[in-house]
Amino acid sequence: MDFRSTKVFDFVSASRNITVNINKHKALQIRWQRDNQWLCRKYRELETKLNEIRNDRQAIEKSSKIEIDKRTCHPFPETFNRTYGWLSQKSEFQLENYGNMMIKHPNPMDKIVFLGGDIPTLGNGKGFF
Repeated sequence: MDFRSTKVFDFVSASRNITVNINKHKALQIRWQRDNQWLCRKYRELETKLNEIRNDRQAIEKSSKIEIDKRTCHPFPETFNRTYGWLSQKSEFQLENYGNMMIKHPNPMDKIVFLGGDIPTLGNGKGFF
């Protein structure tokens, strides 16, 4: 409804349409409640069970004991920025490698066999369409 419009507007029919839509909506709500009352009961039962479980659970105590990392970073190496490569020398910071890290994949070009002889070519401007 645009009240600033210059078109003729029937307020009586608009009001009647709104009231009919409101009444339909109320009737739909009542019918849904009547048809799906069992679903509402199930949700209420589920909510009471969950509340019982929530009330019976044990509270988790927060531990004030903090584990401190005992590994040390000293001594620093003699490098320009005094940090390059010093952790990799310590055994507790090393990763265990069982073999070569570079994976050697087969070369796919080894399986290609080039055809010999005259191979037909397409003329200029021609393509495989």
